[in-house]
This record gives sequence, C-alpha cells and structure tokens, in this order.
Amino acid sequence: MDAQHSSANLNKKAEAELLRSVSSLKSMICGFADQIEKDRQLPDELLAALHRTSLFRMLLPQPFGGLEVTPGTFFSVIENIAIFDASTAWCLCQANGCSMAAAFLPSSVATEIWKDDDCGVLAWGPGKGQAKTVDGGFLLSGRWSFISGGRHA
Repeated sequence: MDAQHSSANLNKKAEAELLRSVSSLKSMICGFADQIEKDRQLPDELLAALHRTSLFRMLLPQPFGGLEVTPGTFFSVIENIAIFDASTAWCLCQANGCSMAAAFLPSSVATEIWKDDDCGVLAWGPGKGQAKTVDGGFLLSGRWSFISGGRHA
C-alpha cells in the first residue's frame, strides 16, 4: 500500500476476529463444497457470510472500510479456509488481491467502489473486453472464458 492510503496502526482486533470467523464458518464452507464444485460459484448464503465477517475486505486499505491486515494474517486466513474448500479460498484470495488497487486509485474513485459492504468484490481473468460509461455506471462487453469471482462482483 502506498503512504497515501496505508495505515501504520494495523487493526489487531480485526485480525483476531477474522481467525475466529474462519473457525465459525468451517461447517458452512465444508457443507457447500460439493455445491461449489458443481455450480462453479459460491452460494449466496456463503457469500453473505463471507461479507458479514469482512473476509472480502482483509487487504482493502482502512480508509475505504477495509481491515488492512498484515500479510501473515491474510495468508493464515486463506490457508485455513483452503483446508475447508479450495475454491472459497481462491475466490477470497483473488478478490482481496484486487482490493489492494484501492491504494493506487484517487480516493473518490476507491470510495465509490468500496463504499458498501457487499460491493467492491473485484474479479479478473484473461479475455478481451471493453467498458463504456453509461448512465448509472458502466456497460461491460467482451468475451472471457472464465473470471475468478466474476459472479460475485
């Protein structure tokens, strides 16, 4: 994170809560593992739980509502979730990696993207597309074979 958006005082309480949240989600994540594999997406109930526990905001800078946890905490959380279901861990890892882009955007843009708890789950994947500005947002068109987390964005 750059000096403009990073926080020197990392939220240790949030880090401990994340590790507790991972334990509390074990049965839900394990219970959905077969459905996730079959449907190739996270079920809405699990997605809501991941948002509720701020797991999509681990690497988002604090000024934009993120937890901005240490790399060690982030990887510990992802590793523990991967034990339960690798796809869930993958989606969280990709979305969190994309959220670090907030540190390099103008504050007004980052605030607009990440202002709501259920917004700002960014996804990426190889492909060719184009975004056009339209009333109320953007219109995205193109072709992608697969986008990690695309159905959650």
